[in-house]
Amino acid sequence: MLVSCLIGHPDPWLNPSPSSWSQKPGGQPNRVDSRTRSIRPEPVRAPHHPRATVNEGGFQNMANWLAFTRAHCVVYRGTRGWIGANLIGIHMLLLTTRGRKTGKPRTLPLAYIEHKGDLVVVASNGGALNPPAWWLNLRDSDSAEVQVGNERFEIGWAHAPKDERMEYWRGLQAAIPAYRMYRLRTDREIPIVLLQRKSEGWPTRRLESGSIAPPS
Repeated sequence: MLVSCLIGHPDPWLNPSPSSWSQKPGGQPNRVDSRTRSIRPEPVRAPHHPRATVNEGGFQNMANWLAFTRAHCVVYRGTRGWIGANLIGIHMLLLTTRGRKTGKPRTLPLAYIEHKGDLVVVASNGGALNPPAWWLNLRDSDSAEVQVGNERFEIGWAHAPKDERMEYWRGLQAAIPAYRMYRLRTDREIPIVLLQRKSEGWPTRRLESGSIAPPS
């Protein structure tokens, strides 16, 4: 999900038939007129740049991305994290929030690291200008559910402390190098979100004044 790729599209002008081309001194190609056998200069064309699709996870379109996300959730749930909790060396969790408009549960896989007892996720949205929907849902609620491997539990959330953001970024980029590219794509401040298990005595520590949602 965090690997980006370019998918090129072939162009006939880049792959002409070998029999229809000759080479003049200097390496510039010319078109051979089959009727007169004379060589006429090939018209000058603007440089061609193959079209490409860039999408988080290497998918060519949003439909494929959504289908993969749904399949990932189903397999993760069905195998209780045996499959899907580790994706190409990256730790994955399932986050379930309530849609802020529909009130319906929304589950999706997120990459995370562990730091100081918290599960750390990033609302990067692949470096898009707008934040991801899961973050908007979580921000407007007082709790959500997380599955890590075969464990499911209720969590609260907090922003990473401002004076520790660079420390968090170093750890995140070391574990998930794609985050470096996502930061370069956007001018918005990407939220670093700390997920904490709700239990007796929760929250265990206050990170920023007012940043931790009160326990329900």
